[in-house]
Amino acid sequence: MGLVTQTSAELPLLGAYEVSFSLNRFVKFIGPGLLMSIAYVDPGNLESDLQVGASAGYALLWVLLWCTVLGYVIQMQAAKLGVVTRQHLAEHCRQQFSPGLRYFLWIMAEIAIIGSDIQEVIGSAIALLLLSRGAVPLWAGVLLSMSISFVLLLVERCGVSKLEALFALLISVMVGSFAVMFYQAHVPLAAVAEGFLKPTIPRPAIGQAVALVGSLIMPHNIYLHSALVQTRTLRHDDDAHKKEALVYYGLESALSLLVSVFINAFVTCVFAAGFYGKALQDIGLENAGQYLGEAYGPALVYVWALGLLAAGQSSTMTGAYTGQFVMTGYLQLKISPWLRILLTRSVALVPALVVSLLTRNDSGSTALDALNQWLNLLQSVQLPFALIPVLAFNGSEALMGKFKNGRAMMAGTVCISLAVMLINVSGVLAFAEAALSGVGKHVWALVALGMALYMLSVGYVFVHSTAAAGLLPASIGWLADEPGGSSGDAVSGGRFRRVPSCAATVAGGRLGSVPGGLQENLQEWLLQESGADVNEQRVRVLEGQGCGVECAAPCGELEDELDEEAGVSAAGLNGGSSRERWQQQQQRQLTGVSVATSAVPAWRSSEP
Repeated sequence: MGLVTQTSAELPLLGAYEVSFSLNRFVKFIGPGLLMSIAYVDPGNLESDLQVGASAGYALLWVLLWCTVLGYVIQMQAAKLGVVTRQHLAEHCRQQFSPGLRYFLWIMAEIAIIGSDIQEVIGSAIALLLLSRGAVPLWAGVLLSMSISFVLLLVERCGVSKLEALFALLISVMVGSFAVMFYQAHVPLAAVAEGFLKPTIPRPAIGQAVALVGSLIMPHNIYLHSALVQTRTLRHDDDAHKKEALVYYGLESALSLLVSVFINAFVTCVFAAGFYGKALQDIGLENAGQYLGEAYGPALVYVWALGLLAAGQSSTMTGAYTGQFVMTGYLQLKISPWLRILLTRSVALVPALVVSLLTRNDSGSTALDALNQWLNLLQSVQLPFALIPVLAFNGSEALMGKFKNGRAMMAGTVCISLAVMLINVSGVLAFAEAALSGVGKHVWALVALGMALYMLSVGYVFVHSTAAAGLLPASIGWLADEPGGSSGDAVSGGRFRRVPSCAATVAGGRLGSVPGGLQENLQEWLLQESGADVNEQRVRVLEGQGCGVECAAPCGELEDELDEEAGVSAAGLNGGSSRERWQQQQQRQLTGVSVATSAVPAWRSSEP
């Protein structure tokens, strides 16, 4: 296979270096981006697509395209965090934040996952209803969709490659189904091209544009992508291999999301061609099949149902894996995918079953469609709690090293994130205003209180994320929580900020695990972080040669402040300077007492 040399400047977020492209190598990296892209074509997105087409025609196709581009930028931030550090977002949050904040973020992530799972249950149940021509009622479809998920999960026992092949098959089913619909609908290609190239938003379609943004960029997908990129074996001690992985993952993610653009555009265009400008009652996933049958014939109902079932079941399995990563990362509790699906689905089944038994409302839309809209808003609300930490960690030099975001990239990603979050918040407010019209002032007072608490929570996460990443000035570093309590917890932005030490542990903090609290353990940890032989470097320090690590300050000049924090008495070490006391302690240990150290942080350890 021939090699084609190209620069990474052609691929965003990767810096200016050359990477030799090999198709054989690229194939080995296919998988994580494919699974990540499924969140862009889940039943919640399909509902948003059909509503955009029916209410705004082709006018918002450009919004679909650019929202996917923004999603790509955010997803590559998650992928880079996983590749460079060998830990996913949930693991970093556990290490860097206090127990209270980490449990809060875990609960938010679980809520987002369960909300997405409810949408997948609803989509699968509606698909089964249509495929069975009404023989399987919605409530039975809700129960049956859970059983199908367990059957599909059997493929996992055959290996990761077989599971990824199954996902590829399900995506192919979606592409084929919706492409057939696109062809049968005789969509005018000129109108489609204009929709992609002409950026306009009709005033009545502003709400649909906001909903489209909220449905595409989902918080649990950030956790998922940061973990999936670690399924490929890399030489993590070699920056060139990390750069190569980022190029291949970037290309794979771009191609996968391009496929998702086609799927979403097919659905939008079909409903734009058939129903835009017509006096229809509210259209949603359930009655979409009825409208398609009336407009294009009964065959298209089954095509639509088949694509919808593939979307629901593929999203179910990715949701199960996301839940695994989140639970393992935050709680260090690992459970099998079977048990994870059982737990998540048990929670998701309750609201789905209840709503599936409700009758059609006066406006003609089903209660399931209304629930889907609320769940899309739920994803919008949850987004900052995953987006802020991943951007903060990518800006940390201590964590990412030379792979950290530069000022331009940091400014760009922050602006993108702020725009997405503001759009989502405005969408939530607009939806709440429409849903709560005519209610009393006391209800609006509760809504205002809830919004205030939400904004405070987002601000709290922002401050602690940026402080943990060392992005806050040292003068306000005290705002960061001190990590809770045990060996292996992280150093936050304010902790140890006046202690000179190796590898930029000064102002802004070292991200990673610090064993114990004694000076010698901190120094031992810093030596291990350098990747050098610890015993050899300890002797070098005792002989006054220094540890050989490039430092921001002279090695061993630990202040008395650290002695107090670690509970070490200066008198107990025979007085003298911090360096002398540390050397005395090291001399004792070299003569027979081993140094108690904890494991080197996983993102620094070498791979077997």
